[in-house]
Amino acid sequence: MAYQAGEETPEAGVYRCTNCGAEITLKAGAAFPPCECSLENWSIVRRT
Repeated sequence: MAYQAGEETPEAGVYRCTNCGAEITLKAGAAFPPCECSLENWSIVRRT
């Protein structure tokens, strides 16, 4: 499942941009930021 910038993070983990591969670590409830590549689709790669 992909998440858009501004949506709430459903669970803590490492998320990867589905376009450029950039990774970010977010806590549950945090808002997804826009990606540097301007395509705002994040998917979880590892739960923390």
